Amino acid sequence: MKAEMKKPTATILDLRPRLPKRNPLAFIKPIITPPASERSERAEILDLRGKRKLYCVVGLGDVGKSTWLTWMLERPGVDFENVALASVLAPYDTGNSEVEAYHALANRFGNRVMVPEGDPTMWLSLLLSQVLQPATVDEAAPHVVIDFGAGGEAALLGLCGRLGTQAVLDEFAKAALVPVLVAPFSPREECLAPLAALRQIGFCPPATLLLPNHGRVTGSLPPSLAFAAIREHPIYEEALGRGAVEVWIPPCHGMHAVEGLHITLASQTAPLIADRLGIAHWRDTMEKRFRPVSEKGWLL
Repeated sequence: MKAEMKKPTATILDLRPRLPKRNPLAFIKPIITPPASERSERAEILDLRGKRKLYCVVGLGDVGKSTWLTWMLERPGVDFENVALASVLAPYDTGNSEVEAYHALANRFGNRVMVPEGDPTMWLSLLLSQVLQPATVDEAAPHVVIDFGAGGEAALLGLCGRLGTQAVLDEFAKAALVPVLVAPFSPREECLAPLAALRQIGFCPPATLLLPNHGRVTGSLPPSLAFAAIREHPIYEEALGRGAVEVWIPPCHGMHAVEGLHITLASQTAPLIADRLGIAHWRDTMEKRFRPVSEKGWLL
C-alpha cells in the first residue's frame, strides 16, 4: 500500500499594515488657534507709538493683502475720517476686484496718485515725492499706505535699484517715516518670492509683519503643517531673526459674503446670520491676535 503523499503547505503572511486602535471620535477636534507664535517672542516688539508709518504691503495674488488692509482701516477705535484726511492710500493693483469694498475705502482718501502706465517705479517716485517732506511737529503728517498688489513690489525694487536702497531709507528717515513691511502668505512656497527679492536689495525693515493666512489653507491639513515649508524656510527664519513678528490671519467663515456682495468687513449687512456672526468672530479674533503689535503702535 502506497503511503499517501502530503500536499505541500505554506504559511500565508499577513502583510496588511496594522494600524493602531484609535478612538473613532478622535477626528472630532475643537477649533484651535494656531500659536500666536512663540517664535515672534524671540525679540522685543519694536515700539512705533507716535511715529509716522509707511506701510508696504507685498505678496503674490490671493494671499489676503487687500483683506488685511480693509480690516486695518475699519478696525474699531480707528478714527477713519481723520485717517482718510491725513493719509495716502495708493493701490498699485488696480485690477484687484476680490474685495471691492476695499476700493470703496480707497476712494474716500483725498491724497492719491494715479498709476502711470508702464512705469510703476515712476508711480512710486511720484507718490513718495508727495509725502517725503521734512519732519515737522505737525501731528497731521500723513501715514502712507501702499498696497503693491501682486507683483507690484517691482516698483520698490526698481526705485531702490535706481537710487540705492540705503539712499531711499535715508530719505524715509529724514521725513520721520518708518517703513512697515507687511507680507501675507498662502501655503505656497513661492509666496516667499517678494520677501526674498526685497531682502536681496537690502530692503529689510525692522518693523516687518509675517502673516500666514489660515484662510488660504485648503483641505483638512492642519495650518502648522500646511505652512511648514514657508515657516521653516531660511528666508522666513532670517526675517524672524531680524525682529519680524509673525501673526496668523484666521479663516473667515463669512468672507464669501464680503467678496460676493461687495460689503465691508465692518458692516452687518450680510443676509445670513451665520455670515454676520462669522465676520464678527473673525474681526474679534484679528483684534486679539494683532493686539501685541497694536499696543506697540504698528497699526493705524
